[in-house]
Amino acid sequence: MGQKITAMFESRTEAEAVQNELRSLGILKDDDDTAANRGHVYDKTHSSYRAGTYSDHNDRGFWSDAGWDDDDDYRMPDEDRHVYEEGVHRGNTLLTVTVDDEMADRAREVIERSNAFDVDAESSSWRSQGWSAPATAAATAGAAGAATGGYYTRDTQASSTRYRSYRRDTGNGPGETSYRASGVANETIGNVKQGIGNLTGNESLRQSGLEQERKGEAQHREGDRRGERGNEF
Repeated sequence: MGQKITAMFESRTEAEAVQNELRSLGILKDDDDTAANRGHVYDKTHSSYRAGTYSDHNDRGFWSDAGWDDDDDYRMPDEDRHVYEEGVHRGNTLLTVTVDDEMADRAREVIERSNAFDVDAESSSWRSQGWSAPATAAATAGAAGAATGGYYTRDTQASSTRYRSYRRDTGNGPGETSYRASGVANETIGNVKQGIGNLTGNESLRQSGLEQERKGEAQHREGDRRGERGNEF
């Protein structure tokens, strides 16, 4: 199960220094083919940055140009994501690190030694100055899972004042449940049709059942894929 770690810095130089240290230690491997063990830096120079805007489920903002694993960084809770966006609007730099479980503690140790600032304290200060995060998708979207913006949940036990940690719930990928349920239903009905067709000698019914079973198997596979990657809305 992948973990995501976020940290915010006053400058890009500081964020990239941490990113480079993680690379030098072999914790980040940006040439890997998977989302595990990757890092990304966001600031106002990011190609998709737009001043004063916040992401939603129709427009992923600067998260849409992450360049790997279908903008995996977007899949943090809405409230957290909007705080990071506000931090970037205020001239700070966000570092995101996605690592496998074996590397997570080492990555947190490196970030703990860095100059990352306390996002919770800073965001409280922003709110006291009048800033408020935009309404979350919970108020406008009815689709299951849409309110969180993704499938990473903050792990408060593995967070500190310098970083936040998130764990990916691979069992709740978008559309996973419906695809699996449809798959099971079609496989069951298909098997019944085949059984009746065999008993009655109805080749047309048997063939229809076989096709429906195959359709169900494909739906089940799609549900498994969505559960593993969590990358479709």
